[in-house]
Amino acid sequence: MKIKRGFALLLAAALVFALPGCGKGEDDKDGSSASGDGNFPAEFDTGVVEQAPDAVVSLSPALTELAFDLGYGGKLVGVSDFCTDEDGALDGLPNLGTVNAPKTDEILKLSPQVVVAVSPLTSADRKKLEKGGAAVIVLPLAEDLDGLETLYRDLGRVFGGDTDGAQAGKKLYDEQVARLEGIREQVEAAGPFEAAYLRVMPLTLATGDTFPGRMLEEAGFENSASDYTGWVYPEDKAVDLMPQVLFFDEAVGMDAVSGSTIYNTTPAYANAKCFAYDLEVFERQGVRMFDLLEQMANDAVGGSSADSGREDGDTPANPAQDEDLDTE
Repeated sequence: MKIKRGFALLLAAALVFALPGCGKGEDDKDGSSASGDGNFPAEFDTGVVEQAPDAVVSLSPALTELAFDLGYGGKLVGVSDFCTDEDGALDGLPNLGTVNAPKTDEILKLSPQVVVAVSPLTSADRKKLEKGGAAVIVLPLAEDLDGLETLYRDLGRVFGGDTDGAQAGKKLYDEQVARLEGIREQVEAAGPFEAAYLRVMPLTLATGDTFPGRMLEEAGFENSASDYTGWVYPEDKAVDLMPQVLFFDEAVGMDAVSGSTIYNTTPAYANAKCFAYDLEVFERQGVRMFDLLEQMANDAVGGSSADSGREDGDTPANPAQDEDLDTE
């Protein structure tokens, strides 16, 4: 009996000491990182980032810009051929092709832990990069404001993990939405304003199903092309296009607007409310987009295209204000 009792006590003690080990195994199964901070691994539909990366390649201008907006730009070791910047932040970073034609050999020489893109790579390119040790994470661009939150959080997760990175993305998103609410209040208080967003002449407008079209409405404007889809405003409806404000890409040029009967017969043109911008900013979906929305609101509410909507600063936006301008 004494022997059996002693064996039972030893068995019980062994079970007690074994329990902590079992608990740790369950935590690991639930996805806790080796460091215990809950950040990594970070799982995505297209791959897994096992640990905090210190070398990331971006094959998307939008993701490159957002990485800097989130404070992770210093972890980029290479960018796409289409990535540009105006303040030298990308100086020294090699251009490594595009998502459709990545320079895989050059990418692998940099030993990145992660390659990010907004659309899928070919199967062969993806497998080659993964074989070389890089997780390939695809983060599609947003289609609406909710999608923008997902994009910010997910890109944050790539760099900072499920806790810290997601919080960084959410913080950036909340800051920009707060700005957007202020923009909307400004526009609605002075409006309503019906506005058209002209990307390419003659009738490539931001329709209701497009991200810029939705952002225009989030900013408090009534989108002239909201009833249409696919960036196509019907030619037979052009006579009905009467925006009070016209936002157009700087590549279009004020001369083209002035010479078009579609636009030179609108209230926007008559009231010198035609404004040129670099609308590519909307394709980057970062902080600069909200900067531009603020400028658009300021121009619509108090600006005049005679002052701020000129090409090279010397072309009057409204021919009616300059008798010497040839409108033919």
